[in-house]
Amino acid sequence: IPLDDNGDWALAAPPTRAETVRLDAAGVPALDPLEFDGLAAAGVSEYARAHLEAYRCWMRYCGQGQDTLGQVQMLKLMERMCLVGPGAMFPDRISAQLWLSKEWREACGGAFGLSLPQFVALTGRIGCRMLRGAGLHQPEDSEAGAPSHAAGFIHFVSVGITGRE
Repeated sequence: IPLDDNGDWALAAPPTRAETVRLDAAGVPALDPLEFDGLAAAGVSEYARAHLEAYRCWMRYCGQGQDTLGQVQMLKLMERMCLVGPGAMFPDRISAQLWLSKEWREACGGAFGLSLPQFVALTGRIGCRMLRGAGLHQPEDSEAGAPSHAAGFIHFVSVGITGRE
């Protein structure tokens, strides 16, 4: 219905019977704005925001016309996040490449690149290792008491992609 900001009819022609404003329409619950943060379970909004940031990062690193993220691009992302270097998760580029090659076979089943869901899974694993302070030869994520995939993913995105902590 073409109404202006004051709720008045905005067209030159008078409204038809179907277009007339009903006085009881102001109290219709379907027209009330939703407060997603208040209605969603704890952590859901943060996880959804992390997915949006991860999607933006994935698209940026995929490159023009690509729908998968290559291993070289993933390694560049890890280097930009300072995960490679002295005192980091990986002491040098070679160790990061070896670890990533092993994880790559598991993550994408031998395919060339990572789709968005595969990227989310891999970044969740890296984030879990970051939360534990795990280096190259630390126990796997399946241990009791290990951070959840969601916690690892959110940590990876907040620290690595957006730069917040």
